[in-house]
Amino acid sequence: MAKSYFAFQFKSSFGEITSSNSHLIVSSNDWIFTSSNESVLIWSAKRLELIKSLSQGPDIITSLALSTNSLSAGFRNGTILVWSLSSWEILHKFEGHESAVSALTYSSDGLTLYSGSYDTSIIVWDLVADAASVRLQGHKDSITSLIVRENSLISGSRDRMIKIWDLISEMCSDTLLSSSEVWSLEIIENKLYAGSGDKYIHVWDCIDNYKELGAISKQIPKGRTKSVSKHPNESIFLVVSKGSLEVWRTRKENEIDKMMKRRRKRLREKGKDEEEVNMVFTDYYERIVLHKPDSKIASAQFFPTKYKSSTHEHKFKIAISYATNYMQIYDLSCNLVTKVKTAASFELISTLDREGHRSSARTLSLSQDNWNLLSGSGESLKIWDLKTQTCISTLECDYALTSLFLPGDRFVIIGTRSGLLQAFDILSHEKIFEKKGHEGSVWSICLFPSSLVLISGGADHDLKFWQIRLQPEFKLKLTEVFSLKDEILSVKCSPDGKLICSSLLDSTIQTIYSDSKKLYLSLYGHKLPASCFDISSDSLILVSGSADKNLKLWGLDYGDCHKSIFAHDQPISDVKFVKDTHLFFSAGRDRLIKYWNADTYECILTLKGHKAEIWSIILSSAGDFLVSAGNDYSLRLWVQTSEQIFLEEEKEKEIEESTKPEELGIQKPVGEAVPVLRTTNEALKAGEVLIEALEVARQYREHLSQGGNALPPPHYGGLDEHGYILKILTGIPSSSFDSAIQMLPFAYATMLFYHLESYLDKGVETELTVKCILMLMKIHENTLVSSVYSNEEWLIRIERVKSKMMSRIKEIKDVIGRNVAACKFVARYLQDQKGMPITELS
Repeated sequence: MAKSYFAFQFKSSFGEITSSNSHLIVSSNDWIFTSSNESVLIWSAKRLELIKSLSQGPDIITSLALSTNSLSAGFRNGTILVWSLSSWEILHKFEGHESAVSALTYSSDGLTLYSGSYDTSIIVWDLVADAASVRLQGHKDSITSLIVRENSLISGSRDRMIKIWDLISEMCSDTLLSSSEVWSLEIIENKLYAGSGDKYIHVWDCIDNYKELGAISKQIPKGRTKSVSKHPNESIFLVVSKGSLEVWRTRKENEIDKMMKRRRKRLREKGKDEEEVNMVFTDYYERIVLHKPDSKIASAQFFPTKYKSSTHEHKFKIAISYATNYMQIYDLSCNLVTKVKTAASFELISTLDREGHRSSARTLSLSQDNWNLLSGSGESLKIWDLKTQTCISTLECDYALTSLFLPGDRFVIIGTRSGLLQAFDILSHEKIFEKKGHEGSVWSICLFPSSLVLISGGADHDLKFWQIRLQPEFKLKLTEVFSLKDEILSVKCSPDGKLICSSLLDSTIQTIYSDSKKLYLSLYGHKLPASCFDISSDSLILVSGSADKNLKLWGLDYGDCHKSIFAHDQPISDVKFVKDTHLFFSAGRDRLIKYWNADTYECILTLKGHKAEIWSIILSSAGDFLVSAGNDYSLRLWVQTSEQIFLEEEKEKEIEESTKPEELGIQKPVGEAVPVLRTTNEALKAGEVLIEALEVARQYREHLSQGGNALPPPHYGGLDEHGYILKILTGIPSSSFDSAIQMLPFAYATMLFYHLESYLDKGVETELTVKCILMLMKIHENTLVSSVYSNEEWLIRIERVKSKMMSRIKEIKDVIGRNVAACKFVARYLQDQKGMPITELS
């Protein structure tokens, strides 16, 4: 019987506020939507608390868009998810892009979604039909921004072009050229603003045939313009770069007149001709605020609401997210209307930084009761409640490299990059002890089993033993120093207390007796230093992970290498044994966590979720959950489930997932406006099911023509031939329907055409039937014209189908017309009865 294992699966992610590529949206009810890795986080701007986390994403979020009733997110793998703002359920899942979705925007009615991607295409998604309408192709590089104006879609790209698409004809009506890559677009007072890769904001007049008016120069020229965004109710806008935020406003006509009068007056005073005064384009704009933060800006946006203040006429709020995992809200007070000129005020009012580190967590430690988690980074320690995944304490510290809870779970101790040993009291939230432990970095600390002896290893080649005293006050006393021949990267004691193992920078692992400190074994074999290792609970097996990407399993009885496994594609950062088993986990900089059996040397499971290098993992004492920390600022909780996994099944799943649809030879459609072909596994499976059904129906017809038994095949399920095919057609998901039809080879398309004609005769599923016929005719038009099928019989058949289609469509139009007339009658009747203003249907 095949051996089975209990599976681990992702449960939750915490410690995230924003990420380096974060997108930020502020809604009218003071909700702030931020993207962090694959999650959309919804924060309350008033309480600065997390309201909801939407973490069903398949990859890193690369764009966000908000409408009145839905939220959409584009991901790095080309997927788009749309959530309902009322129920937070996924309404749509679209897969049409081949690479990251870099731009999203809604139509004014919120019924259409437009997406742009790194694959240089734009897709129009019909949210009512739950399907793609058309793919717009014309740009030569990544799409960076999309904006809708009336019946036009304006797209910006890194190819230095801005294209205006006519949404009615689905064609490009105009092309604007920029001097640099276009990164952001915004329309303010009928003017198109484009943020580019240089220091300029280029402006075009939307009314005057997109005539170029000029350019505004940023104060800080370095870095591209990440975004240009306006306030919904005022003529002020934000210009956001990586290192600065600028607030601009458009001057009123009376201000421009006063400016010109002052210039003429100065010229008269100098005795010059007043006619020499000329307006320049930049005179129409004024920079209100220039903000240069300490961290890199990821995104910024105005709050939609305009506030009133006692000292200024206008007051605004601006939310700014930073690449170092925190967010701030600023108060902007400025005078836009009154005659008295006052300076603008830009003040910080709140900061959201408690729920995450400013740098990635490098060390993790669990309390003995497994209730609390300690994470240490370059600037702080945080204590987390694992039940709620909330931060209960933040302690400032030096750069933490290693940490552990001391017995009793009241004190924690860390080793730092500067060589310090620091101890903290969790109850009082303060540092209670600090001592210079090593001359270099303290890379590892551990406790001797069943005692209060701390062992530390550092870059100064020393292995130091410290006696810990917890009461009446915390003290750390150095009792012994043992020098090794190279820098110590990791230290562990065997669970039975007999051995102390240290991995060194010379790629060896030195094992000494804990009592006599004499050398017992020297384990060598790694080509690069072993940055981590762990020992099984029975003290028989040591597993080491190295920068050479290999795992090695060593026997601690003779020091022999049981197995060397090429485990990860990048250096291995941590390994941990499950208590009382020979199962262990390994984590690497390839963003993967792998579950292994040390007896059979097989990989049981691969856990995927982190979007950057994994630095540390920690296992519960019972082995029922795992916490990991990565360079993506996230802490991820993985829990053991009751689901059993078998290795053969897992291998088959990996082979199936690795199959690329592009390998099937499906050709991309060519043109400026083409149908969307989704080469996803879901669409391929739908196409395969339809082909199989058509083949079954063909074989049954041949069987009958040859005088076979008339008993229908079991596939039909009691239906006739046409009913069986119709059942398959209606069972295809709407999001994959178009692609499934497009993937049909011509021979099977003609078989489907035969069934579609019968549906027209019966008048069943007319809309679906007409849609299929039009798609098949458009896809296979060239084949029908140039092949043996272009004969008189087929032309007559197509003409016959056309007349049937027109008849059925007229019937549907009549039904819709009667329903609309009835609705109008009811609306007028209710208005007459109650006197209520009811908008007449059109």
